[in-house]
Amino acid sequence: MSIICTLKRTALLAVALAPLALASPVVAGPISYPITVTTSSSFFSGVTGSLDFQFNPGDATAQAATATITNFMTDGLLGAVIPPTPPITGGGASGLLPGTVTIANSALSPDSNELNQAFAYGSTLSFIVTFSGDALDNPTNQGSGSTFRLFLLDGNGNPLPPNRPNSPLGEILDINVNPDGTTTLFTVPEPSGLVLLGLGLASLWGCRRIQRRFRLGPG
Repeated sequence: MSIICTLKRTALLAVALAPLALASPVVAGPISYPITVTTSSSFFSGVTGSLDFQFNPGDATAQAATATITNFMTDGLLGAVIPPTPPITGGGASGLLPGTVTIANSALSPDSNELNQAFAYGSTLSFIVTFSGDALDNPTNQGSGSTFRLFLLDGNGNPLPPNRPNSPLGEILDINVNPDGTTTLFTVPEPSGLVLLGLGLASLWGCRRIQRRFRLGPG
């Protein structure tokens, strides 16, 4: 499995093996991430499960924000479960794939702002996620932020690929909306993606040469 993302107009970033972070500059207004996930490995072959998107605040101090998912495309099949399993939406989530999905970070733990939709895996899926709201337009630089997560689940609700120590919750993608109004992307790919590591670093350094406000690393 590999994940390719672009941040605004920067170079393509292919990420693999260890978690890498790409932070956006401090800018007001929506921030978009086009995401492509390759699911052609044996972990996904013939599997019918679900896609789970979540956008949850760290705690009650997080400012209001919304994640909007658009342009969903796949060679897999949405809703392909026998017997049929209806989509699950919770908290501030509304809409269904392949249409526009909006997830507000309104519900607090133990509730979840979440869309879970049945899915038969193909070889790829892609979408654009856009973050907007006061957390980006008028950041206070105080309190907690919010996190957007993507989980690829099997038919029993278990994360795919399995046994990834860098992802205790099982997600393959985190995007943090930070208290200072920036956003940070983390990916947690499988070890077999090691071959892509050099490509990811090369693309990211190209991005740094073009626009130095971006930084590599968790900080």
